Amino acid sequence: MRQTVKIGEMRLAVEIHGGGPPLLLLNGIGLDRSAWSSQIGPLAKAYRVIAFDARGAGQSDAPPGPYTTAQMADDAFAVLDALGVERAHLLGQSMGGLVAQEMALARPERVLSLLLAASAARLPPLARHVIDLWTRLLRAGVPREIFLREQLAWVFMESFYEDGEKVTSVVNALASVSGPSPEGFAGQAAACLGHDASGRLTRIEAPCRVLVGRQDMLLPVSVSEALAREIPGATLAILEGGGHGFAAEIAEEFNGAVLEFLASAQRGRA
Repeated sequence: MRQTVKIGEMRLAVEIHGGGPPLLLLNGIGLDRSAWSSQIGPLAKAYRVIAFDARGAGQSDAPPGPYTTAQMADDAFAVLDALGVERAHLLGQSMGGLVAQEMALARPERVLSLLLAASAARLPPLARHVIDLWTRLLRAGVPREIFLREQLAWVFMESFYEDGEKVTSVVNALASVSGPSPEGFAGQAAACLGHDASGRLTRIEAPCRVLVGRQDMLLPVSVSEALAREIPGATLAILEGGGHGFAAEIAEEFNGAVLEFLASAQRGRA
């Protein structure tokens, strides 16, 4: 089911799949809800999966920036409110993990559990440089194919590039879908660069698992290890054979790790 949620004058595109306990998916920078295409089907067999395009991306509006992760957390709560969802499990990938942190900090009573995939308490210098570069490329008006090839170099593992035809096919498929506007991407980039939950994460009360791909170049394993150490009771799962885009690269393993944690969180609440 697809619908539009209005927050003031801003419209957010939302879709819902399946039934069961609510599970909110929070996207990475510049991505729309189709980024979860490998997850929605398997997760919707046991959960009411809610996916939406964050402000600045996809079919949602892109109001003037800069944005903040706290502001984007408020957007996510507004989506839950519009759907009549009081409490939900959260699964945030990359930027979505930053937003999920702010949600768990701001309204702990509304978070059933927290999955932070390829995330960080604060972006390390290399990731900050790369996101700034992506923003500059979009603002300079580089062709979308070139932008995507630069972006994918940080997202997928080296083995992805062994098949040149596959790379071209993926780039062409992504290029055929309307990407974020330079303004929307810049707004989200500002949210990522301004995020700093260091020193606050000890207040998170929800059961939490941090997921990371062993080969993540953008936010390496050490960043996820540090994140997990800061959150009381958090566990860390390092998935082999995946990079920053491990939700797509090794979807079966990723989905299995997500479902295993959610099941344990459900049992704990029962």
